[in-house]
Amino acid sequence: MTLFNLKRTEMIYRDRTVLSYYFFPDEPFERKHKPIDINGYRYKLSLETGEFRPYDKRECEQSLNQSVNRSLRKINQLLEMNDFEFFFTFTFDESHNRSNDDYVYYLIGKYFKNVRKQHSDISYFGVPERHEDNCLHFHVLMNGDDLLSELKMVDSGKVCCHWATFKNGICSKEYFERTKEGRELNLTDGLPVYNVTSYKYGFSTATLIASREACNFYVKKYVEKALGSTDLFKRRFFYSKNLNLPQINSTILSRGNLSTKPFKYCSEIINDPLYSNSKLLFNCSNYNVMHCEISNSVRYNIARGLIPLSDDHIVELLDSLEKPQQLSYDDIF
Repeated sequence: MTLFNLKRTEMIYRDRTVLSYYFFPDEPFERKHKPIDINGYRYKLSLETGEFRPYDKRECEQSLNQSVNRSLRKINQLLEMNDFEFFFTFTFDESHNRSNDDYVYYLIGKYFKNVRKQHSDISYFGVPERHEDNCLHFHVLMNGDDLLSELKMVDSGKVCCHWATFKNGICSKEYFERTKEGRELNLTDGLPVYNVTSYKYGFSTATLIASREACNFYVKKYVEKALGSTDLFKRRFFYSKNLNLPQINSTILSRGNLSTKPFKYCSEIINDPLYSNSKLLFNCSNYNVMHCEISNSVRYNIARGLIPLSDDHIVELLDSLEKPQQLSYDDIF
């Protein structure tokens, strides 16, 4: 009978930690297939027989779903762990063959490679989007010490205006001031729109990010909507290497003496103080995978031995508290 190890993985964000509990076999897993590329087409290679064949429809759909889920997890990690100052949009003009996806990716990569070479402090995260004519443009979140001068940004004379839908949410300052009376303004309304003069491949706009939470919510909603329609095996996002990612720690709670079973019967988890003080996020009984969440302050106190509190800890804490000063009647009046 195959025995399983019980493992806990901690993914540490800024103010919270996501705990993952799962079983994996004591014997190493041997892959039977792997993808290979032949003349630009992807095939499935059997490691046992050496034969290869095209992926069928079900395998392509499964691979796409898994790839989309990995992309969403990575995007959520990047957005949660980093702060950005500006929201950029980069488009391409007809002189740069904007209908060729590979060439467009090459140009945007070349631009950001030069930016990072000249200004190592700049960090960025970007996602592609298609125009109605099926050509790509890019939305990019960026941060740096002085982006206005580093990217040679100039005020376009226009501002954000959410009711100017016929102008893609951008209008002149005069129109904004004339029509804003009586309207409920968004956080971005009235913010100046900049053009990036260092970008030579087409058109660009940049606006300050008024709310980190609102910006991240918009990016996540767009990504969730767009990822499913992305071509299989195509690059869905890009980011600079100096962005922060959550720290990941792994611990084996029990080694090689368990058969897979529901977590509610697993004493190793019940005895884990991280699990006992966490909130359940997700539990898949079919695959015995569980995700929980715990605040970093609670996690820190557990590491110090303060949670769960024992009688000795309580006495020690009470003794360490400063006793209130005793005031006489004369001191008060």
